[in-house]
Amino acid sequence: MPNVEAAIEYLRFLSRQGRGHETVHVVLVEEEQKKRIRNERKSTRFVLVCSTPEEYSELHAERERIYRKVKDKSIMIGLFIRALREGLSDVVLDQILAQLEIVEQGAAGPPRAEIPARD
Repeated sequence: MPNVEAAIEYLRFLSRQGRGHETVHVVLVEEEQKKRIRNERKSTRFVLVCSTPEEYSELHAERERIYRKVKDKSIMIGLFIRALREGLSDVVLDQILAQLEIVEQGAAGPPRAEIPARD
């Protein structure tokens, strides 16, 4: 994610390309995150955009599984929050990230051996 200086440079580039008249929306990410956490506007909608159709399907399947068990949306959301807070503590996240790093490094695997052609 670019910093303020990179954003300024990009906006200058757009201006030089003749796009200086267009409307833009500049956001300081950390400031916006703090506002969402404080939630002074009392928002109740949480949107999570998935990277793949499979992730979308899995999230909905798990949500449905939990909802069928507890039969109460407020309890379900409380369980989601609890699962994220307790199940994914910083220590657990660090362990998962370390494991993923090992898997990603191993994904390339050793160089493939060449089998000599028979004459």
